[in-house]
Amino acid sequence: MNKHWLFAAFLALPTFAWSEELAIPGAGPTETVTRLLAKAFNARQRAHRVTVPKSAGTASAVGAIEKNESVLARTHDRQDLEALAKRGMHFIPFGADAVVFIVSDWVAIRSFTTRQLADIFSGRVTDWRELGQPAGPILVVYRESTASSLQVIRHHLEPFRTLVFAPDGMQMHRDFEVLNMLDGLGTGIGFAARSNLSSAATAIHATALDGVEPTPENVASGRYRMTLRFGFLHKSSSLSAGARAFLAFVASSEGRAVTQQAGVVPLEHEK
Repeated sequence: MNKHWLFAAFLALPTFAWSEELAIPGAGPTETVTRLLAKAFNARQRAHRVTVPKSAGTASAVGAIEKNESVLARTHDRQDLEALAKRGMHFIPFGADAVVFIVSDWVAIRSFTTRQLADIFSGRVTDWRELGQPAGPILVVYRESTASSLQVIRHHLEPFRTLVFAPDGMQMHRDFEVLNMLDGLGTGIGFAARSNLSSAATAIHATALDGVEPTPENVASGRYRMTLRFGFLHKSSSLSAGARAFLAFVASSEGRAVTQQAGVVPLEHEK
């Protein structure tokens, strides 16, 4: 068979193209579960393709929607949701996740009291042997004051409201930066959204708080109180067909199952 004919026939084959490419930028705590939802959505249909860029912060979610750079952005509970609604931006919650204190495999402690955590993060306790562990420096990793996870901690844990972090602590700006730092610090401690822990390169563990495990069951019942609602921000007037299809998938039984598999408690879809 003529090779030139085969090549011409190959070029003549119809090429597939997505009818819509939908990027969903936004906050770090929501990144892992949104990426899993996008993967499942892309696998079940061929009309639209959803991508989830690395976190650029919560402010980026608002900016992307307000400037019409994206029709959908991922975010979580914010103090200004009512103000955003007055500006035409609406929040659709889909899941609730725990904000957890996390340690590497080297640290055998799996439950802390509020007082122990305050002593650790303030630098009053600096070595794990003070907590009955083998000797090793406690390396504190924390977030900037505007981080949603830190705001949740300060809301629920009174000692953290006025706490000044240990002078030799390391401030990160994204959940994944915290995880990357703890990957390399065997004796470190930090905090992040529980569902993001699966992205750590090494074994990173969520710990109980005052004896309460941060399980989805305890999040759903309210026993574990340090939680964030995850959701999507959008303008009703500019939702595309792809965005509507993705939101419908997230609210479906299949989407809720994906959310649950990520360790996030599915919430009822708000119209």
